[in-house]
Formats: sequence, C-alpha cells, structure tokens
Amino acid sequence: FFLEAVRDLDTDWEILIAGDGPFLEPLQKIAMQIRPNVTFLGFVNRQELAGIYAASKIFVFPSTQENFPVVLLEAMDAGCAIISSNADGCAEVVGDAGVITNSGNVAHLRKALLDLMGDEEKISALGAKAKRRVVQFSWDKISQQYKDAFQQVLAEIRKRQIAQFDVSRIMPVPPLFLTGKNNYVPGGLRSGLSVKASGLIDRDQSIHADADVKERTTQ
Repeated sequence: FFLEAVRDLDTDWEILIAGDGPFLEPLQKIAMQIRPNVTFLGFVNRQELAGIYAASKIFVFPSTQENFPVVLLEAMDAGCAIISSNADGCAEVVGDAGVITNSGNVAHLRKALLDLMGDEEKISALGAKAKRRVVQFSWDKISQQYKDAFQQVLAEIRKRQIAQFDVSRIMPVPPLFLTGKNNYVPGGLRSGLSVKASGLIDRDQSIHADADVKERTTQ
C-alpha cells in the first residue's frame, strides 16, 4: 500500500523502508518501477534503528492487522509525526497523536502523506503530541493501572459479599450447660464437666461461639 501511495510523488523527501522478510524482494522490484527513489535498509539493529527514528520526521505504518505494535511506540518516543491505519492495535496506540487512515485505502494514505509532508508546523505539533502520549505506555504507568484495576475488582467483590449477607439468618444463642452425661441442665443440681457456650448460631447449623469449659459443681 505504501509504495502505491508514493508512486509518482514529486518530492525531494528521502524515503526509507526498514525491515527484512519474504516480501522484501518483491517490494524492491516494485520500487524500481516507480519514483521517487525508495531506499530499502533491510534488517536494522536496535542501535541503528534508534538513530533512524531520531533523524526522521514522519513515520508511516500502514499495517492492515496488528495486536500492539511496539514500533509505533518507538517512533512516537522519538518524536516522529505518525501516519498509521485504523487496523486493530494501531489506532489504540496512536490515539489522537497522529494521522489515522483507512486500512488498505491507498488514496487515503496518499492524501495523508501529501498533507503532512507539506506542513512543517503540523509535523512538529504531531511529534510533540506523540511524545506526550507515549508516556501513558511506560512500565510505571501500566503497572499502576494493573494495580488500580485489581484493587477495584477486590473492592467490588467485598461490596457484593456484604450486600448478599443475610442478617435475618442470625439469631442469638442462650448460654448452654452440658454435663458430662450430655444432658441439658437448665440449672439443675448436678456436678460434672460442663461447657458454657455463648455466641451466635445461624440456621444452617454453623456455630460461631466462644466456649468456656470448666469443672462445674452444683449444690
């Protein structure tokens, strides 16, 4: 799409394409048949790539399908004015800090290139905007967002647990006196091991109580 978009452009801009892969040779053949001149850099290591970003004014990434393109973040961090597509992932990264074109639309991409290449002020403005936006994707920012999201979910879970708790299922438990013979003693005259339990018991027979076990002697 990009080579077709720049076909026969009357410009003295230097056009570079970085990267390697199975489409390199076919694209080089197409580039030989058009003008302006397009230079293919092939594989570029990270150190060299950083220098290319820094020396470039416009970064074009007209992808048709992406997840989360890191190359866009790198170009934005370098202050390049961005032209990308509305393919999944690209628009999410760029936001309003670049020019978004319709994916696969050569005419739309060509118009975006012509408008931006002829407007130095807009190039500078978009470059500065890109640098500001890329801060949102820093590790510190992302980790804080994850932390906030987890805390929000936990708070919502606690809120629902409290809302679903049925107070009507709770009733007070009177003191119980059990002799060693497991007989209920409502105050009778017996001696033996007794358990005094007080607390709460709910209707599903779950007991919440503090037990005081002692040797009890009655008269």
